Amino acid sequence: MVSRLLVVLVAVVAAVCMAAAALAAPPDDARAASERFLAALSAKDVNTACGMLTARTLALVGGPQKCTEFFSDDDEERSVEDEADSSAKAIRAERGFQDRVEEIVLREVFDDARALGLARGAYVTKQVPLTKLLRELRTLEPMLRFSIGTRPSAARGKHRLHVVVDRKTLGRTLVLYAESDSGTIFRLTAHGFTTAKVVNAGRGIPTKVTRRPAPPPKQPEAEEPVTFAVTGVTLLDDATAYVTVDVTYEGHAFPYVVSLKLEGGAWKVDDLFVGIFSAFAAIDGKPSG
Repeated sequence: MVSRLLVVLVAVVAAVCMAAAALAAPPDDARAASERFLAALSAKDVNTACGMLTARTLALVGGPQKCTEFFSDDDEERSVEDEADSSAKAIRAERGFQDRVEEIVLREVFDDARALGLARGAYVTKQVPLTKLLRELRTLEPMLRFSIGTRPSAARGKHRLHVVVDRKTLGRTLVLYAESDSGTIFRLTAHGFTTAKVVNAGRGIPTKVTRRPAPPPKQPEAEEPVTFAVTGVTLLDDATAYVTVDVTYEGHAFPYVVSLKLEGGAWKVDDLFVGIFSAFAAIDGKPSG
């Protein structure tokens, strides 16, 4: 009789212990799952973090690839790409500016030559040869240089303020060449005294620009590590848990609630909630806590 009672008592005690262990296990597992998830985010282990999301949440963020992109810290890569793109745009803009300057120079010379041509009815005549036209242009434009040449290659390697007058300039026809600092050779052609056309006539020698060496890259400041502490676990039912967490970053504490679901026998993160007023305090620079 006594032995039978002992067997029953042992069985009851074992059942109570097993029930207590069963009740204690879910909160501990939910706490551990939250800690693993937050540790993965802090270490930028995006694969582990994304692997701990429920199927519903993973689908909401667009799948595994979108999830890893979402949690990845690619600001540095974007910064390098943006810097390269900005540098290319700056070079194009500078070349465009240089070409516009050269076109203005040619049109300025055309205006001078047109005034001379209108006075005598032609740019070059028997009484006013090409050499005299150059002397007149030098008088009107003392900041410019002039020479006589044939074809666009005559302007190759010349200064941006150097204008070549083609030997084809005769009577009411005017042909000029000039090379931009970008290396583009432009040709201005005028038949008469009304309008002139400027076109790209060839490729010359770009001006070498001496640029100051870029300053050494600044060493990135060491980021303050993100720390977190689980402050509580609440089981809503057998498959749902809320874990409260205090996350500290850059001197501010943010209370989070991690919503977990039991999925496939393991706790998975289903959602995250942050204290909105703590976020406002961080934006205003006010200490929290």
